[in-house]
Amino acid sequence: PEPEPEPEPEPEPEPIRSSLKENTETVEMNSKVWGRLKKIITFFKK
Repeated sequence: PEPEPEPEPEPEPEPIRSSLKENTETVEMNSKVWGRLKKIITFFKK
């Protein structure tokens, strides 16, 4: 029996740009949260 042909890779969906924007926004939010957490941690370490 012939081996099945590999499926072609699906074309990337168009709204990747918007998801990238959302990712950068979440990263910014996470960095803000981490900044607060670090402040709290350093405050408690004193």
